[in-house]
Amino acid sequence: MDKKKAKRLLKFLSYVLCHSPDEFGIFLDGDGSISIKELLWAVKEEDGWSYVRESHLKDLILLGFDPPYRLEGKKIVLNDSIKKPYYPVEQPPRTLFYAARLKACYHIY
Repeated sequence: MDKKKAKRLLKFLSYVLCHSPDEFGIFLDGDGSISIKELLWAVKEEDGWSYVRESHLKDLILLGFDPPYRLEGKKIVLNDSIKKPYYPVEQPPRTLFYAARLKACYHIY
């Protein structure tokens, strides 16, 4: 893999793992880890990224880039310096409000 492709992949993986994993349908564990297989499945769904394999993740490390993750067996773990995404687990309120037009109010109930 050439340096230009590697840099694009690094930026894309940083966005997927650090900024909005839920946008791609992945949810990190409490320790900031996810299985490599699940990550690759989500990445391959995006246009232009179907070529990505586990070896590409290793290549980023070998090429001297500083990815926001480390590989531990079959898992990919975010570095400790990266802020982990927060998924609240609280209960929703009893009453939820929704703004709707008057004509649509009767159909919402």
